[in-house]
Amino acid sequence: MDKRSKIIIGLFVGVVILIILTEFTKPKPLDWRPSYTSYHKKPFGGHILFQELKSIFPEGAALKNRPTYSVLTELDSTETSNYLIIGGHVDLDRTTTEKLLDYVHRGSSVFMATERLPRYLADTLNLSIQSASTILEDSVQLSLTHKTFRGQNAFIQRGSSKSHIKSLDSLNSTILGHASFTKDSLETLLEGESEWGQIEVEEVNFIKTKMGKGHFYVHANPIAFTNYYLLHGNPEYVSRCLSYLPEQPTYWDDYLKDGRQIIDSPLRYVLNQDALRWAYYLGVVGLLLFMIFRAKREQRIIPVLKPLENSSVAFAKTVGNLYFQHQDYADLIQKKTNFFLAEIRANYHVDTQTLDMTLAKQLAAKSGNSLEKTETLFKAIQKTQQKIQLGQADLIRINKLINEYRHP
Repeated sequence: MDKRSKIIIGLFVGVVILIILTEFTKPKPLDWRPSYTSYHKKPFGGHILFQELKSIFPEGAALKNRPTYSVLTELDSTETSNYLIIGGHVDLDRTTTEKLLDYVHRGSSVFMATERLPRYLADTLNLSIQSASTILEDSVQLSLTHKTFRGQNAFIQRGSSKSHIKSLDSLNSTILGHASFTKDSLETLLEGESEWGQIEVEEVNFIKTKMGKGHFYVHANPIAFTNYYLLHGNPEYVSRCLSYLPEQPTYWDDYLKDGRQIIDSPLRYVLNQDALRWAYYLGVVGLLLFMIFRAKREQRIIPVLKPLENSSVAFAKTVGNLYFQHQDYADLIQKKTNFFLAEIRANYHVDTQTLDMTLAKQLAAKSGNSLEKTETLFKAIQKTQQKIQLGQADLIRINKLINEYRHP
């Protein structure tokens, strides 16, 4: 790699590292999405309100992060309590709504701050909430009707809620608060001429509705109960709204929230049960420990190496078949004879240049064969050397004599 390539690669790596450091060190942008949950500390979360409930109610509020129907079923039916539901869009099915109505009918109270009521609950209470799309930003002012709180208004500066109570049951409901705001409207302003203008409007946003022995408290601007407005001038307004509730055990619903944590894992049932959850965690930890220590104590698998095959016999058979197929008997007899004589020289240390009687006596004495057998073999070899035409019978005869001589 040349110097120029190294410089280019170095610059590229430096830029990548710089980008990563910039991403990690830059300040995290604020999340302005409403959540209303007790554990969210972002601007439109509900952490501060949940913590400050201890100063409003003597015993604070118990956190409930399970389905509303299950919570209401487990509550003691002989005791009354308060149930706080704060969220942008409260979604209740008919069964849960009927359970909530029965809970209030027996003498308990429900404080519900939401921009949209469940349909069945709205029909039962003869109540509707409407959002005004023409409300101008930074123009919402919240007030309470009680004479003690007159002139002590709260303001919505950011994320202004556009909801108000459009209709209510005047026989069973009491108006507790209003929302005043500026909105665009097509009005006749000057000498009967119609043009776009701005008008001040005051709408109901907070009511109390009687239901049996208990009450529903409905507030149409849940954004006023978030962290941002508790830190920016509205803590007194929130405490005054909640002061309408009677002093009794209070429960904070953290399930019907826009930003609640949802476990969508296939193991959600196991994780929701304490005993099963701990069993699952212990099983996972035990399995990891087993894998770690087992991997350290056990030797790696040694691969099986096959021994090298002796291919000399196969090679000899291949060469022999090749000569046999070509029917070159003379050449094959010569090679077999030469190989036999080389074997005699190596084993018995005799000179095989001349196959005479002297060599026959020496070889017979050293090999353990008879002199007659040695002479017969020598004569057969000499005959093949003198013969011009050799056939298959000659090859068979010389091969038989050599094999017999090797194994006396």
